Amino acid sequence: SDSDDACGDRPPSGTSALQQRETEGLPSPLALWSLKAAVSCQAAPYHNRGRLPVTSDPEPGCDCGEDAFFIAAPTPSTVAIGVADGVGGWRDEGVDPAEFSWSLMNTCRSQAELQGDSSQVRRKASTRRERRRRREELAKSEGGDPRELLRDAFSHMLQCTPGPPAGGSTACLASLNRSSGVLSIANLGDSGAVVLRNAEVILASRPQQYSFNFPVQMAINLDGESGLATPDQADFYTTTVQEGDVVVLMTDGILDNVNLATLQRAAELLRDADPQEIADTIIGISHTLSQSSFDSPFSIAAREAGFPFPARGKVDDMTVVVARVERASEKPPPSESDRELLEQLRKREGRPPWLRKKLGGDTRKSCPTDDGAACGAGGAVSLSQVRRRLVSRPRRARLR
Repeated sequence: SDSDDACGDRPPSGTSALQQRETEGLPSPLALWSLKAAVSCQAAPYHNRGRLPVTSDPEPGCDCGEDAFFIAAPTPSTVAIGVADGVGGWRDEGVDPAEFSWSLMNTCRSQAELQGDSSQVRRKASTRRERRRRREELAKSEGGDPRELLRDAFSHMLQCTPGPPAGGSTACLASLNRSSGVLSIANLGDSGAVVLRNAEVILASRPQQYSFNFPVQMAINLDGESGLATPDQADFYTTTVQEGDVVVLMTDGILDNVNLATLQRAAELLRDADPQEIADTIIGISHTLSQSSFDSPFSIAAREAGFPFPARGKVDDMTVVVARVERASEKPPPSESDRELLEQLRKREGRPPWLRKKLGGDTRKSCPTDDGAACGAGGAVSLSQVRRRLVSRPRRARLR
């Protein structure tokens, strides 16, 4: 249920830290774009030193420390991904920061899978005109706004029973409009996003911090009230993507060790690689640099802030979600709304002239085929034709 997702502390069963999910071929005539996404993560070694026992240990291979992520099942109009970094200071209050970050990401995933689902249009609208208007709004919209997604998820968490999870987290979410190709990013705190095209950076988010090493963060206090930042304070970015673009969402454990130049070089070498290979490589590079005397972005920022930090990497939890933009190439299966249209077609007494002419023979014997088209003695009618006639075709006024 939604409540279970909202208050869940760990990833759902079957989710792996080396998870890969192809998000293409979903039902919508508007779905021109898809994302092929993968995730990789690694917990910092100090989280295994017993500072505070971690409750509800995730399945083997999915321990991201205090980080969390989600890759939502795509809707016909949008697909969303995200990362979060639980704020470690909450351990001093006896709270496992991972509980909050996973709860936030699981709730974002649930909300993302509900937003922008055009199969819900028929249920919400009672008239043809209203359904048509809602479809037009859906087609014109920028897709699931990640800021709205973050707001909805955080609001839902505050209503958890028996009580909202205490803690705090940064968050970085991205949502792709599958029709327009507009990618929207919301970043709150010091996690971040980078969009690469032919190994060149076309978009890079900026970290949000109250002060050095004190990131802007959403939080729920021990009394169940919200504190610090609100989702509305997230920075917002948009860009129109092209086929082959690579979207990278990272927690600060990577950004503190890997600069943009290193990320570009990795993208150049892995230009044609699978997203999973890219994600694993980024984690490997970040882990190596965190253990070295390399003058990392974190050490440089520390000295600029007046702290005598030596030239070295920073050991931390590391999580990255990598997604490649692809064109939706396969014919999608019929959606629930499509099936309703076909059922409506099948139940009609007789067939209208346009369909009778197209099908030929005994149109009363027409039936839905496996690919969702109506079939008969004389041929097949595509779902788009059924939609045009049953949904978009205006009624003609009768003359009296």
